[in-house]
Amino acid sequence: MDILTGLSAATQAIGIAKELRDIDRSVDESSFKLKLAELTDALADTKIALADAKALVAELEVQISEIRDGTTCPKCRTGRLQITEVIPTMHDGVEKHICECDNEKCDYTTSRKFNSSLGKYV
Repeated sequence: MDILTGLSAATQAIGIAKELRDIDRSVDESSFKLKLAELTDALADTKIALADAKALVAELEVQISEIRDGTTCPKCRTGRLQITEVIPTMHDGVEKHICECDNEKCDYTTSRKFNSSLGKYV
């Protein structure tokens, strides 16, 4: 279920809740129970959509993290960059890393500067 469907179900649930609040107590019990059942269905759809959205957000956060870390190959997007050579530089704590994609079908190679005191690429 997509996010828009979940938002639509939430809007529907709010509308049904308003109808229930405005319903006259003299209305027959079956109409009241029908509205409660509709409200329960709409809330269940909302809960499912929110759970799906949460899973999607978690998956996208992992993908973003991998791209930011530079571990995913920017050329083929399936391979992972592996350090094949470490070259010291004249700057203290900074190394030059030669990285290659581990996907046999990809020939991507790059060099990156790594600051060991910061623990990240610069």
